[in-house]
Amino acid sequence: MTTSEDLEFRGLSGHLARAEAGNDAAVLLVPFAFGLNQRVRDLAAELAGAGLTTLIWDPYPGQAPAADHKEVRARSAALKDSTVIAELTTCVDYLIEDLGARRVGTIGFCMGGRFNLMHAAVDHRLTAVVPYFPTLIRPLPPHLEVDAVEVAGSITAPVHLIYAGQDHLTKLDTFLDLQATLQERGAPTTIQVYPAAEHGFMDVDGHPEPHNADARAASWPQAVAFLTSQLLTTQPRPDQLAAGQPDRD
Repeated sequence: MTTSEDLEFRGLSGHLARAEAGNDAAVLLVPFAFGLNQRVRDLAAELAGAGLTTLIWDPYPGQAPAADHKEVRARSAALKDSTVIAELTTCVDYLIEDLGARRVGTIGFCMGGRFNLMHAAVDHRLTAVVPYFPTLIRPLPPHLEVDAVEVAGSITAPVHLIYAGQDHLTKLDTFLDLQATLQERGAPTTIQVYPAAEHGFMDVDGHPEPHNADARAASWPQAVAFLTSQLLTTQPRPDQLAAGQPDRD
């Protein structure tokens, strides 16, 4: 039986969906720009049901999930890339050191997809990375510090990238640059493109249209299968866990 709880850990806030005992794999879920809402809780529960204990990082501790796009823009603009990377690294510390995980993957949606690319570029303990329609705006807005496309070449884990063909934020040329950067690495890269889907299509309430529903139905089982194949059947690489501690400078 899976269980779930909101929790405070190492100075951070989040939500933990625990898989049944018996494996030592875990996932760090980096949410949509709306924050720790019911949708990402449901996705974490589904991952836990597939055998993957899942920790959701809360980008807005002490606040309810953002209610609309205006609030989302204000809150997300206040997040500093270097702070986010440090907090996501702390989440992995918690999963490994406190919960005993030996294989950790990450999945991120929208804003969270960009963040998990940035984080995976420096934290090589990760075994799998799933950016779901990452929000990648070029030229880089003034409040951002990291070009996630440029740093993605430093990711050492396998990556499973999902792109919405009608993404109004991440333009096609930016996606193609990211694809090329990932495919130039030595690690495996798999890519799903849904030509009719829109940015954020995993948000059921925000994107109920049939073309977005079709993309959800096709992409999610494949993303879960990628994570389970990498985390439940793969031994840690030598450069992971303690030997793969990221640079915290």
